[in-house]
Amino acid sequence: MLKRKYMIMIACVVAISFFTYIFFQSDDIEDIEEVLNEFNIFLYEVDIELVDKQYAIATYHWGHPFREKLGVVELEKTLFDWDIVRATSHRAGWKDKPQKAPYTAAVSELTESTVIVGRIFDDVVEIEIETKDGTHYGGQDIILNNNLSWHFIPSESVDFSGTTIRGLSKDGQVNGEVYIDDDLTVHYRD
Repeated sequence: MLKRKYMIMIACVVAISFFTYIFFQSDDIEDIEEVLNEFNIFLYEVDIELVDKQYAIATYHWGHPFREKLGVVELEKTLFDWDIVRATSHRAGWKDKPQKAPYTAAVSELTESTVIVGRIFDDVVEIEIETKDGTHYGGQDIILNNNLSWHFIPSESVDFSGTTIRGLSKDGQVNGEVYIDDDLTVHYRD
């Protein structure tokens, strides 16, 4: 009889815990947007990539004037909410790039991956990335946001040292080339 009472109590605790978890579970994207707005209220062009159920990466612009800073935030899901693990920021304003550069690029090293983000200033409709070992990324691998910014979140670990990034114009011609050295510093080529 006593054993049966304990079994019923345990079943009730498990059921209540399960329903509480389900009840408090909400949309991950909305939860991440709330966390980002608490982090910085001046965010523009936010793009959230759910890498898996427990890990997400968000890219965005912020700052005044010209929304000139690029941000990358790495988030991890806790029991009831999302927490920021790491955040980086890069300047991408008009003054920070070579005068003729049609786009910018910056490398953000996170705890679980490395992300490349950039801003588009000129006739660039596609970005191509070629790593030192000859691996090519382009097309749907690289997200372009309203032809104003772009980012690349690799699904696997990628060594970006020695990487070349090319911007392509509407007619498929190379419109600017960027090189990432072994220290992950971006250099513009003419």
